[in-house]
Amino acid sequence: MIPRQLCTLTGCAAGRSRHATSKATSFDLAPAEQLLSRLRKRAHPYQVAFAGLDLRIDENVFFCPQHTKTSAIMLACLEEIELPREARALDVFTGSGVFALYLAKRGCRALGVDILPAAVRCAQHNAAANDLADRASFVLGDGLSGVIDEGPFDVVTACPPLLPGRPKHPLEGALFDERLGATHRFIADLSRVLAANGRAYLFLSDVFARVGNDLEALARAAGLVSRTAFARDVGYEVYSVIELRHAG
Repeated sequence: MIPRQLCTLTGCAAGRSRHATSKATSFDLAPAEQLLSRLRKRAHPYQVAFAGLDLRIDENVFFCPQHTKTSAIMLACLEEIELPREARALDVFTGSGVFALYLAKRGCRALGVDILPAAVRCAQHNAAANDLADRASFVLGDGLSGVIDEGPFDVVTACPPLLPGRPKHPLEGALFDERLGATHRFIADLSRVLAANGRAYLFLSDVFARVGNDLEALARAAGLVSRTAFARDVGYEVYSVIELRHAG
């Protein structure tokens, strides 16, 4: 059954369809529903080994690479990029802190930001547990708005919610975002924190375009240029890592 709070924004009718509809396009809610069901049943905290890190995942913190492909795809992209010596890195929507810690392990000075206090505490624990507390720190904030004054950053990573919908629980907030506004705000504010020669890596689903968003137009309006650095079709969606940099 599709949660009512998701149907109110996606236009689907509970009990009628597993597809959320926006104008002439649709996307399948079933994978997200199944994932949330698994996570709600799981005992917390639990340990996950990923990207050479030993991570503790606390209650209401979203990170489950054993059930999703998103983290592995982002990691595969980041493994291919060159990093300046002592690069300053920012990870937005940091959750468990995994990508801030991965970048710190590669020699960056990393900052992670998340809107959930539980996520910030979890990430701080994981930094200490992996002997990276001297290279990675974590702060509470809503996207880039809380770290504008901390820039510039050479590398910025972001894994925002991928599906439009109104979350009613912290775990749902990792997957669903009303009108995908967090992604819009990230793109709009990015130039304010990105170093002159910096690069940002934004994880997106093709649902972003399917529901009417124009990534290239949003980037241009923010003074940025975009390219697809990595893409993978997982059947129900196409996941991409989008590289963003300053125009000109």
